Amino acid sequence: MQFGFTIKPDMTVERIVALTRQAEAAGFEYGWIFDSHVLWLEPYPLLTLMATNTKKMRLGTCVTNPATRDITVTSSLFATLNLISGGRMDLGIGRGDSSRRVLGKKPVTSSNLEESVQAFRALTAGKETEYDGRPTRLTWATGSPPVWIAGYGPKVLDLAGRIADGVILQFADPDLIAWCMTFVRKGAEAAGRDPRTIEIMAAAPVWVSDDLKLARDRVRWFPALVSSSIAKSTAVTRSSLRTKLWIVSAWLGRWKPT
Repeated sequence: MQFGFTIKPDMTVERIVALTRQAEAAGFEYGWIFDSHVLWLEPYPLLTLMATNTKKMRLGTCVTNPATRDITVTSSLFATLNLISGGRMDLGIGRGDSSRRVLGKKPVTSSNLEESVQAFRALTAGKETEYDGRPTRLTWATGSPPVWIAGYGPKVLDLAGRIADGVILQFADPDLIAWCMTFVRKGAEAAGRDPRTIEIMAAAPVWVSDDLKLARDRVRWFPALVSSSIAKSTAVTRSSLRTKLWIVSAWLGRWKPT
């Protein structure tokens, strides 16, 4: 097991840099940052500072999407950051729930997400790919960063199993993670991949305190945010509603499925 932290960039730049340095000194191996440009500070200048203030920690977005940023832009950003960091970048990417919905727009489809990941890998490896019908290449790019796909629904989890290096699950309930991984394994096996080679990230909020009520209050915003995204992106059937209740309640420690 490896440990990482995720920055919600709603604090000063100085504090973000200080927390990054402190995390690496404490042995954290990953440093992630949210990418919802309207809600919080722009992540890419911050990732540049995080890269120049660390030596070993891997860094990435948790998560970006292919709609608010053209995938050629994202590819150029990560290829540049890979040079700055000495090859320590990881792409966390999803359909774009918070960053799209805050603008009144829908997330992209799983097909759009898959096409974008394929283009990202080709471009950041310095290979030529077809983009909007034209051959496109980042001639200076060297080495494609690992790709982590974030998702909740069966389609995106299956996609992660087929093509991703890792899957990002924004909760920590062991039973729910096991349920999600059934779709990841199915996708991996269909693609002829060994599911054991796919990394799993449980990206859940943490507040260390002896006061349970205080700790719950401090992290309550996160399950509310994520469950809202799930509710808007999933058909409300009896089974899906049960899953949503499970996600929220597992975080808050109030209910377990039978």
